[in-house]
Amino acid sequence: MLLLQVPAVDTTAASLSATTAAQPQSLQLFDLVAKGGWVMIPIAFLFFAALYLIFERYFVIRSQTKSDANFIDNIRDMIAQGNIKSAESFAKNQRTSMGRVFEKAIGRIGSPIREIESTVETVGQIELSRLERNMGYLGIIAGIAPMMGFIGTISGIIRIFYDISLSDNISVGIIAGDSMRK
Repeated sequence: MLLLQVPAVDTTAASLSATTAAQPQSLQLFDLVAKGGWVMIPIAFLFFAALYLIFERYFVIRSQTKSDANFIDNIRDMIAQGNIKSAESFAKNQRTSMGRVFEKAIGRIGSPIREIESTVETVGQIELSRLERNMGYLGIIAGIAPMMGFIGTISGIIRIFYDISLSDNISVGIIAGDSMRK
């Protein structure tokens, strides 16, 4: 009685091909990019350029903003002891943005306060521009990449309408294109 309830397994070639055809094929990322057409080449280039700029700026900013925890205390102690040149040299040896700002400020000790403030502002602006270098390119990439995507979309739609006009048939296979049918 139990054997009557087990369905018979059909192992013919026709049934195997039918089951594999019924399974949906997965679309891998590389396949999707390859089917995107020629527009994907500049978009991929812009992607890698943006990644490079992001990581490059991250490491530059990270290295330039590191400072010794006792940096200001050491500078203050050296100045209080009258070692202006050693304080200036200590700030220069830091090789960070903050060290360069302090180096210029210490070099102006004895000048009027307004001149010291002006020097610190000027050096601060210079250091800020060093830290923001190449950031404009990210803005350009952010403007160009979506436009390239729109161009790819429009060219794909034009290709779909062209294929439909050639076949006089509006079917999913025609809309998906030969590269999508398998």
